[in-house]
Amino acid sequence: MRFKQILAALCLATLPAGMLMAQGIPAKSAKAADHGVPVASLDPGMDVAERQLAERDYTAALASYERVLAANPRNVQARFQRGVALNSLNRTDEAVAAFESLTQDFPDLPEPYNNLAMIRVKRGDLAGAQQALQMAVRLRPDFTVANGNLATVHLLQARRALEQVTRAAPGNTGAAQRLRALNELLGAEAP
Repeated sequence: MRFKQILAALCLATLPAGMLMAQGIPAKSAKAADHGVPVASLDPGMDVAERQLAERDYTAALASYERVLAANPRNVQARFQRGVALNSLNRTDEAVAAFESLTQDFPDLPEPYNNLAMIRVKRGDLAGAQQALQMAVRLRPDFTVANGNLATVHLLQARRALEQVTRAAPGNTGAAQRLRALNELLGAEAP
């Protein structure tokens, strides 16, 4: 598996207790007990936006979420899903701004940190991704998506370190063996 395939294996977050999945369908419960935020928005236009996002019509979903947010700027679901739509449209800087804004306004939500981390991984910023994922896990230790992503980031960091060692000391057979083993574990080709 190459680096892009590893990236594809990393998961975007879902919102807590059945909130909208990053690319999925919401559960219809009244409150997310852990966070005190609405789970299923009653704002007009959310059903349309959710359907568009589920159908991967990201341009239309983005426009729908923006209409919802014009009427209710604190709609956490619409804000989160707007970030997902922006990221899906490769409007990465805007997606980062959307997720960072959520971390400031709703600092107890781990999902925006997870999604920020995935963008940082795509940009090659493994240290920044690790930081964001550690925050997500600190906020919710049982957040399996973030825990799995953190493990993958650690493996990518180990690979990067071993690659540096083998470039700096080509005769270091121990590092070369570990790199081959790690690449085999990741399903990647050796450099």
